[in-house]
Amino acid sequence: MAVTLCGASRVNRKYYFNPEFDRIPDDVKEHLREICVLFAEDAGGIFTIEFGDDGQPRFVVRPGENDSDLDEIAAEIRIRRLQAEEQELMKKLALFYQVFIAPGAE
Repeated sequence: MAVTLCGASRVNRKYYFNPEFDRIPDDVKEHLREICVLFAEDAGGIFTIEFGDDGQPRFVVRPGENDSDLDEIAAEIRIRRLQAEEQELMKKLALFYQVFIAPGAE
């Protein structure tokens, strides 16, 4: 089962940050907010950063309700660009998840 770290929706103009991850430093939280909001604004839909069952973070985009502007091909291209640009962040988030959030972590 995926665990959502954060996400944004262009249609609802909302940003969500999972309080379970409050230990993440504020500057990283702000960077995550920027990533989510900018992606949602540019591509449409609902953009989230989630942790899969393997504990690895991933970028996910879904069409939102009443959001017909989502270009899934362009969104996939943006996700691939983000994956390349944010490799170091993703490694750090994976480590954080394994240490503080994963089942059995204390």
